[in-house]
Amino acid sequence: MPENDSFIKADAENHARIESENLIYSLNSRLDILIHKIAPKKKAWYRDAGVFISVCAFVISVITSTIAAFRTYQQDINSRKDALHAIIIEYSTVQFRNIGLQYEYEKYVPPLLNGSGKAINIINYETYTSGILRAETAALSKQAYSLVKELGRNASSIDFTEAAVILGANIQFPQSEELYVLGVNSAENSLEYVAALRGLGQTQYAEGKRVESMKTLDKALNVFEKFQNESGNIDLVNSTMANTYNYWASFIGKNECGVSYRLAEKSKEILSKMPDYFEMPLRIQVDKEEFELVSCK
Repeated sequence: MPENDSFIKADAENHARIESENLIYSLNSRLDILIHKIAPKKKAWYRDAGVFISVCAFVISVITSTIAAFRTYQQDINSRKDALHAIIIEYSTVQFRNIGLQYEYEKYVPPLLNGSGKAINIINYETYTSGILRAETAALSKQAYSLVKELGRNASSIDFTEAAVILGANIQFPQSEELYVLGVNSAENSLEYVAALRGLGQTQYAEGKRVESMKTLDKALNVFEKFQNESGNIDLVNSTMANTYNYWASFIGKNECGVSYRLAEKSKEILSKMPDYFEMPLRIQVDKEEFELVSCK
């Protein structure tokens, strides 16, 4: 009997323990449900008004800063282009002023007679003006080179070519050649391409690079192989080739009379295929060059 009482007592204690555990588990479950119901639910960031407004403000700030930076960059490019174009115009103005000064000097400074009766000017015009004009154009050439290099890819073929002309006129041939090459590479049509190649060929010839010069001018003659979409205009093709031959003959001049004369003849031959009224100034120039070269060819 004592053993049975002991067994019953143990079973009752075990049952009580299980009941207690079940009660505790039940209470914990209910507590979890209550906490879940009472606690605020987590929202996606874009559903949270505060977070969404902050993100939008940040994005707008980035976009505004980018646009402002781009506009500043464009304004800087435009200001540099304007400065370059002003220099090109100023260079042309200096050249016209040079012509005007020469005219005024020859008109108003009377010649004197030396002992042999030969007329001489009081002051040699070249000595009188060359120092001033060369200083002006030298300064302009440095500014033009600096600006066009700063512009880089934002400079057009015409910008490179015009700056190269100024440098070449000031005997800065290496820099001039460099810009002419950039002008060739950035050309968008036959006119820009030919203009840069003609200048490049002349500069190379002035540097003593005769072979390179001949190749460059041959390239200029074949311009419409590159710009085939423009080759349908026969007058444009003939005019371009005639002008290139004449330009070539002009800068070689009497250094190589035979070559210059043959180039002038080529130009004249092409012009003969065109209407008489077309390229009249060029026809006159070619005839003049032929007349000057015929005695030394």
